[in-house]
Amino acid sequence: MSTMQSNTPLRILRQSLGGRSCARMPQSIASHDELVGCLRKSSHLVSLKTDGERAFVILWQDETCGRYAATCLAARTFEILQDDISFHAEPQHARVFDGTVLDVEVVRRGIGPGEFSCVLLDAPIVCGASLEAKPFRSRLRAGSGLARALGLPVSDKQWVSPRDIDDLIDPARGLPNDVDGLIFVPPLLRDRTLKWKPPHLRTVDLRWSSGTFLFMSDNGVLLDSGMSVHDKDLPDTVLEDGYVYECLPITTSKVRVVGRRDDKKSPNAAWVVNLTVEHAVSGQYNVVDVVDTCKGLETQ
Repeated sequence: MSTMQSNTPLRILRQSLGGRSCARMPQSIASHDELVGCLRKSSHLVSLKTDGERAFVILWQDETCGRYAATCLAARTFEILQDDISFHAEPQHARVFDGTVLDVEVVRRGIGPGEFSCVLLDAPIVCGASLEAKPFRSRLRAGSGLARALGLPVSDKQWVSPRDIDDLIDPARGLPNDVDGLIFVPPLLRDRTLKWKPPHLRTVDLRWSSGTFLFMSDNGVLLDSGMSVHDKDLPDTVLEDGYVYECLPITTSKVRVVGRRDDKKSPNAAWVVNLTVEHAVSGQYNVVDVVDTCKGLETQ
């Protein structure tokens, strides 16, 4: 793809982000009290959080040749994940390509245009117009309807109210193999999006540099996190300077290295790491607990 072509979807994406450097994502694991407090005050919807790659599908018109195009960019790095995504467009769909951004989770991608598929998470901008002030359900309907009309490889994700969480998971069986938690989305984007993970998946992302794990301060400075590798959990491969690693807290100062995060260039913020570590080592709060919490809200 030429520079001019790649700049166009990136410009549309930056417009949808409103000057932010990346997508709105739940940054830390919610504690029991945080979850209950937020769900009591707001009509969140809950869905399964699959362990996929967050991305954006951008629909745009290539000004150099006038053709319609669909491109997928990574949410964190803005790297092109998939170009020439397959779709079919009729003349009445022209306004869609004035600038549309679908927030998605990539399920599968490959070399050919037919080897890409993803799940819809949100639709922040459609036909060049921001939908951020619209309720979450309205944004989902807009994005889902558009994807169906164009035949995009974008499928719907199941969302339910917390009291109907039994429709998503059976606490006796636990989470499915491809699911690493739950995500709770508020009706409006100004409210907080929450994330829950089972204890063994409550990881943090730290940057390795000269024998030290670093996290990010509030003003963007890399600082020593005070974390080190647990003596009994030394990684199989040598950690490389400058890379971000997913780490599972074992104690307040020791972690187990899960793997390298090639999709991330920056570590978690200090407050995210500290909260996650606190929750991970202080209480279990398993899937049965979170289901009981959600279902108990309807009687409170």
